[in-house]
Amino acid sequence: IFVLIFELSAVLLLRKQTMKRKSKHGHLRQHIAQQAAKIISDHGINDFDSAKKKAAKMLGVSPTQQGILPTHQEIQTELEFSTRSA
Repeated sequence: IFVLIFELSAVLLLRKQTMKRKSKHGHLRQHIAQQAAKIISDHGINDFDSAKKKAAKMLGVSPTQQGILPTHQEIQTELEFSTRSA
């Protein structure tokens, strides 16, 4: 249990640090990352680029807007967070 709590704390810290760096669009980027992670886990898609573009479109955001799409690491962090919290 201690290891699980420690790992979850590490994931949360990484998530917070990653999103803080991108503060201009932080909340929206996080929301896109969460949606992309859901698309990846629900549909078994392994292409992060496609998943984040699809997520952005689903949320009504242009995927070509500068700085709006999350990094692969941000999506990976959301995948890890959703896997551990489920």
